[in-house]
Amino acid sequence: MDYNNMIYIIPRPPQKMPQWQIILFYFSLALLMAVVIAYFVLNYFHGKSAAALEDLEERILAVGTAEDKKIETEVFASQEKIKDFSELLAAHPRTSQFFEFLKKNTHPGIWFTDLDLSPELPQAKIGGQARNFGTLAQQIYIFREEDLIKGIKLTDISLGEGGEAKFLLNLSLSPEIFSTSTESFSTSTESFSTSTQSQ
Repeated sequence: MDYNNMIYIIPRPPQKMPQWQIILFYFSLALLMAVVIAYFVLNYFHGKSAAALEDLEERILAVGTAEDKKIETEVFASQEKIKDFSELLAAHPRTSQFFEFLKKNTHPGIWFTDLDLSPELPQAKIGGQARNFGTLAQQIYIFREEDLIKGIKLTDISLGEGGEAKFLLNLSLSPEIFSTSTESFSTSTESFSTSTQSQ
């Protein structure tokens, strides 16, 4: 047997998920759980207020005294508060949607380290590191191609000790980014995956 022509197959070690993806995943999961818990807490107090309102209305129907007129005024005030509360709950932005968008539109050579999200503006300030300046340029291109990002500004950039590019981006967001279904988010990083692995 000719051992010189034998081909040795060495199994490739499994690829590990980048640390930034693990951190972003657990941060998004924790934020999503907080939003869900807040939703149920707000619903609980909403139901409690509605029950108190019904009780007050029954008392008004039973007796028409001056005291009940005072209660009636309180009822109407409570109705306005409940209405405002319901509108606030309905308009509460789903910030978890932004993290899902960010996950699907982050270049493989980018690591985000800081995030300041302001849904009411809406805008986001994102700091991080890129493998090099070319990778950072590709990430900016990805964001510019997204309809849900209305504007992007590079406010700070520096060269790290290992040659990585440290940066700070200001993103002007479309309000739809907080209401769009996560399934409809496009993944714009696939075309960069092959070129990144070859670097």
